Amino acid sequence: MRPTITIRNVEKFYAGGESLAVRSVNLAILPGELTILMGPSGSGKTTLLSMIGGVLSPTRGEISVCGTALKSGSRPEEKDRTRAMLASAESEVARRKATHSFQVKSAEAQVEQARAQVELASAELDKTRMLAQVNGTVVRKYMYPGEVIDVLHPQPVVTLADLTQLRLAADVDESDYAQLHPGQRVTIAIESASDAKSYTGTVDTISPITGQKRFSTGEAKERQDVKIIEAIIKFDTPPPAR
Repeated sequence: MRPTITIRNVEKFYAGGESLAVRSVNLAILPGELTILMGPSGSGKTTLLSMIGGVLSPTRGEISVCGTALKSGSRPEEKDRTRAMLASAESEVARRKATHSFQVKSAEAQVEQARAQVELASAELDKTRMLAQVNGTVVRKYMYPGEVIDVLHPQPVVTLADLTQLRLAADVDESDYAQLHPGQRVTIAIESASDAKSYTGTVDTISPITGQKRFSTGEAKERQDVKIIEAIIKFDTPPPAR
């Protein structure tokens, strides 16, 4: 297949031969082939295209279009056709630049959308987490997977215990709740078959909700239908292990 445009050893000088704009270019462009000239500003792209279009003549070398050598100012029809080809090539370059810019912006928008979705998923996940105000070990579960809880009706989910220090869980009658407060000094009496000892301590925490009574003194006048409040007592000096 014969090339549509053939460039052989083309060079172009300006300013009386002192400024070299194009050096030793050899190129053959086949029919239907798209060729794009790329390079920094001042590398000679426009000069070469102007010589192909017949606007300028090369200082050295030869340019042929469809087998016919071009000369500056000759063959107006070839010059017009080449200018049209040049305009088409420039339009294609501009189109590809615009397409690339759009693709980059589209990709950036997709990245931002993905980040927003990750933040939304993280926020939704945070809604499923329950954070305790203290560190400890779960020693009792009140609710299990699948059960429903809400903020309007508070209810215990688990009991946490600090196993690094001995504490006492005391059930306090609801009628005595008003007299109880964190930091209150208390005395703990521990009785056994052989002796009785007393220990001092401090009210550490108080449950925010009431519960059913879980113990009995065995006295006949004792009521079983009362509510109790759970208070956690911290020993000043814990009793020895038995």
